[in-house]
Amino acid sequence: MFSVWGFAGKGNPTSIPTVEILNLRRTTLMNEDRVIGNAKNVGGQLEEGFGRATGDVKSQLQGKAKQVEGAAQDVYGQVKESASDAVEAIRESASGAEDFLRTTIEERPYTAAAVALGIGYLIGRFSRRDNY
Repeated sequence: MFSVWGFAGKGNPTSIPTVEILNLRRTTLMNEDRVIGNAKNVGGQLEEGFGRATGDVKSQLQGKAKQVEGAAQDVYGQVKESASDAVEAIRESASGAEDFLRTTIEERPYTAAAVALGIGYLIGRFSRRDNY
């Protein structure tokens, strides 16, 4: 008997099933562009703070410029990650559609042939230049 607390029966611990990580790419928190962007942002904040402490306006402006550059690179990294996730989602859905189509053709070959014939007829009919 397995209880919620991980003990069976007379206080003997049971082995808790492990969860397998299916997609290791999803565990990556930040790509290289995001890390570099954040590093530039922090460096810019330090430089700006140093400029404020010493009263150097040039260092303050250079720090602000590095912060803007870092923020832009971080946003670029976020966009790259989002695009990568979108591509992965499209691949997964295309794979599902391919599996559905394959099983449908295997289970109903005559229906699939009739549908293909009908689609071919319609394409041929609508692609004619002069309709009779």
